[in-house]
Amino acid sequence: MAPVRVLIDAVRGARPRAPVDGLRLSAPRFRVMPTVWIPPLMRALSDGRDQLDVPGATIREVIDNLERECPGIKERLCADGRIKPGIAVAVDGVMQTKKLGTPVKAASEVHFVPAISGGAAGARAGPSGTLRNRNPYIMERGCQPS
Repeated sequence: MAPVRVLIDAVRGARPRAPVDGLRLSAPRFRVMPTVWIPPLMRALSDGRDQLDVPGATIREVIDNLERECPGIKERLCADGRIKPGIAVAVDGVMQTKKLGTPVKAASEVHFVPAISGGAAGARAGPSGTLRNRNPYIMERGCQPS
């Protein structure tokens, strides 16, 4: 059965069709909460989990709900009601400048990216002469500046 047919059936609330080649088809899972990726240095607070599904319509709500799930993580991410200077936030691969007020969708991925010290030695000038971040975590996740 075509994946599109399974999706249409799931949206309509229909039961999965008959098994194909002995395999039972089930409705696909839809994310209803943003997925938050936990940086390696903060995984002790999340019992070693690298990602969590946490409800929230903004980064502020996501952090507040993340604090309920992983006590102590908010103080590692925030200070004085804003994101700490050494932490960058990426939503769906785009680095955010609004920070706590940034809207988040149910299917969004949120990354908290800790800064890597070392000054300009880790940065390279782009074509416009501005410095580009060479943080390997950002590069690995494919995040782009907003």
